[in-house]
Amino acid sequence: MPIFWALVWWSLVGIGLGLIIEIVFAQMAAGTWVWEGPLNLDSTKWFDVSRSTITTVGIFGLGGAALLAYRRQHTSERQHTLDERKQGSVDKTDLRARYTTAAEQLGHEKPAVRLAGVYAMAALADDWHSAEEDEQRQICIDVLCAYLRMEYDPDSDKAKTGEKEVRLTVIKVISSHLQDTSSTSSWCGMNLDFTGAVFDGGDFSSVKFTGGNVTFAGARFTNGNINFTNTELSGGNVIFAGAHFSGGNIIFSGTDFAGGNAIFTRAHFTDGLVSFAGVRFTDGNINFSNAKFTSGLVNFSRSEVAGGSIIFTDAQLSGGNISFSNAKFIGGNITFSRAKLNEGGLNFGSARFSKGTVSFNGATFATPSATFARARFTGGVASFAKTRFTAGFVSFKGAKFTAGTVAFEAATFVGGHVSFDQAEFTGASVSFLKIRGAKPALLTFENVSSWAHPPEFPWAPGASPAWVLPTSLPPGTTPSLLPENQEDVGLPSSP
Repeated sequence: MPIFWALVWWSLVGIGLGLIIEIVFAQMAAGTWVWEGPLNLDSTKWFDVSRSTITTVGIFGLGGAALLAYRRQHTSERQHTLDERKQGSVDKTDLRARYTTAAEQLGHEKPAVRLAGVYAMAALADDWHSAEEDEQRQICIDVLCAYLRMEYDPDSDKAKTGEKEVRLTVIKVISSHLQDTSSTSSWCGMNLDFTGAVFDGGDFSSVKFTGGNVTFAGARFTNGNINFTNTELSGGNVIFAGAHFSGGNIIFSGTDFAGGNAIFTRAHFTDGLVSFAGVRFTDGNINFSNAKFTSGLVNFSRSEVAGGSIIFTDAQLSGGNISFSNAKFIGGNITFSRAKLNEGGLNFGSARFSKGTVSFNGATFATPSATFARARFTGGVASFAKTRFTAGFVSFKGAKFTAGTVAFEAATFVGGHVSFDQAEFTGASVSFLKIRGAKPALLTFENVSSWAHPPEFPWAPGASPAWVLPTSLPPGTTPSLLPENQEDVGLPSSP
């Protein structure tokens, strides 16, 4: 009714205004003003006035109709919005009810029911995202991660009667949501917390870590295969800090390290295999600082370092093996600064160094087996400055030094054997200046294939100390650097 009466009044006003306006203009057309006398209009002018008035009223009528249509549309939209809010409130109430049900299923004693709870919780996370409630989605993801953090013994009867299958399913469901960053159900960029979880298997292959924090801090990898093959790391952090690798195989082969950080600081490797074989590093960091290696193998064989950093600063090798055999260093940085290589093996055999920096500055070599045999130094920088060789065997046998810089400046040789036998010195800048040494250390250059560009030594030709063989080295050194005591080059007079 209010709209109806508004239209009535609108029409009456339109008719009145239209009639007055048209009479005024008609009277003016007749040559007189309205207030100057009676209307001077004949029938033709009255007809024109009536026609114009009707036209004006029609225009007002159309305006009224438009107003009515607008009011109806506005009312309809408001009602639709209210209906959506009401429906959204009902839907979120339903989602909360589903959360309670899924959580109860995850805590059920029967594995089959727990499996249903895993899928229910994952579906709920996706529906919360559709409802534009990503905070609630994160809660659902946190619950699934928390399930893996619960106490678990891979050798228990519970594990053998279904629990392992439930846990592998949780990993599978999470992994499936990290495959396609453009999918509406993608969890890429969300936080995943596996702190302290126990893993005895699981498939994370082809996942994309593009943001957020994914943490395996303090996790224990006990046996089975943990598959990270073809993973893409281009943002965020994947944290293995303090993790314990005591068995099984953790495979990163085919992974694309194009950004972000993989953090293994203070991790402990006591058995099993962690493999980065064939991986290409173009950006980001892999950090093994303060990690301990007592057994097992960390394998970077055939990998290619074109950018980013691989860090072993202050790492301790007291067993096991770290291998970069046949790796290519064409950029980026790798550092073993201050690392303590006491036992186990370090393998850079047949590696190629053409760009970037490889640093062992301040490291200690006492391992029975550290090899750079047949390595090729064709560019970049390899630095062993202030490195201590105290025991064991370090082999550069058959290595080729054709370009770049290899520096042993201020290194200390007090034990063990460092061999450059059959090496080729054809162009690289190799420096042993300021080195210190004494028996029982042994530094050998037996049967060198080429002295075309000999290293720099801190003694005159033919005056090498007794712990360096052969005793007569080729020219190209600086006589002024010849120390007084040939037996203990550079060492203090009293230890």
